[in-house]
Amino acid sequence: EKGGGSEAYQYRERVTPGKALAIFLVPSNLLVFGQGMCGCVPWAVIGTFLNDYLAQDRKMGVHNSTLVLTSLSLGGCVGVFSGGLVGQWLYNTRPSLVPLLMGG
Repeated sequence: EKGGGSEAYQYRERVTPGKALAIFLVPSNLLVFGQGMCGCVPWAVIGTFLNDYLAQDRKMGVHNSTLVLTSLSLGGCVGVFSGGLVGQWLYNTRPSLVPLLMGG
């Protein structure tokens, strides 16, 4: 007996290497992947090496350089959260202005 949505759907399609590599044949996917790499790699380098650079090369000490990186991270969190609030408010008010927020 089929109960109204009580049975879980099971995905039966199999992912093959050919199917997985086919995503790289879609031009828009290449743009997304390229933007992701260009956007993520610098932040990974900053998070990995800035603390050491400030502590050793700029003679700030581990405590102060960690404070700088913590401030950077907290600022990013506040920016993401407040950007989400402003973006949602703008979308609810005038959706046509959201691209201006994204581009600004």
